Order: sequence, then structure tokens, then C-alpha cells
Amino acid sequence: MHNPLLYERTTYDYIGDVVDETVASVDLNRKETEGQEVVEHSHTIVVGAKRSDCETCFDSMEQKTLPVQEYTPENILQKSRLAGVAMVNGPSIMRSGAMATELVLRQGDGRVRIIFQHAPVWERGVEPGSCPPQVSPTFIVEYYHPAK
Repeated sequence: MHNPLLYERTTYDYIGDVVDETVASVDLNRKETEGQEVVEHSHTIVVGAKRSDCETCFDSMEQKTLPVQEYTPENILQKSRLAGVAMVNGPSIMRSGAMATELVLRQGDGRVRIIFQHAPVWERGVEPGSCPPQVSPTFIVEYYHPAK
């Protein structure tokens, strides 16, 4: 099983001209190793591209694949840390039964921390826990930034 998720990010300047484009994919590949099911997680990033200007030619892209982790039933719930400008931690279950998800973003030389508190909700007449929740609405958002 190969399950790529493709992401494209474009950065514009103040006039609206394209300054930078980044194309990347998150790849999840399931395989069997020594009788154990393993999922390989990697990121593929386009590091160079050449666009052709004729109809019979084709574009070429140079890609780099960065291995992230191999997931097994034993380590699937362990935390993983990747290099990047953001970090997501959670969801964590709180004493109240609600969940909290933390998002940390780089801002200049510092960082911004946002915590979303949310709880699963099932439709009326559906037994909670009998199926995945229909929604998980956010009811509290906490925003933290460094003091200047």
C-alpha cells in the first residue's frame, strides 16, 4: 500500500508575484518485515525543477526522500519529532474527558503556542463510543506568545 499526501505551498510578495514554491508529499508504505506489519513514513520534497516550454518536451523534477520513522504496533503511540517550523502534540486526554491538542509555530526568533481544547460529540440517539464521533468541536483556544 502506498498512500501519498501531496502538499504545495506558494509564497507571494506584497504585489502578489510568486516568490517561492514548495511541493512535498507525505508517503506511508505498508510492508511485512519478519512476519510483523510495518508502516514506513517518509517525506518526498522537490528540491529542483525544470519546466519545458515546448509541447513535445517534458518537465523534470529532482526529488529528495527523507525517511521519518517505521511504525509498528509496539511504537505507534510513541512521539516522533521532525525538523520543521511547526510541531503538533496530541490529542491528549484531560481529566475532564475532553482532549487538548497543542500547536507550536515558529515566529521570527521565537515561537507561538496555541492549545485547542475539544471533545468528541455523537449525534442524538447514537451511543457514545459505539462509532467514531460525528464532530470534535473546539470550545477553548489558548494562545501564548513570548513577551518582548
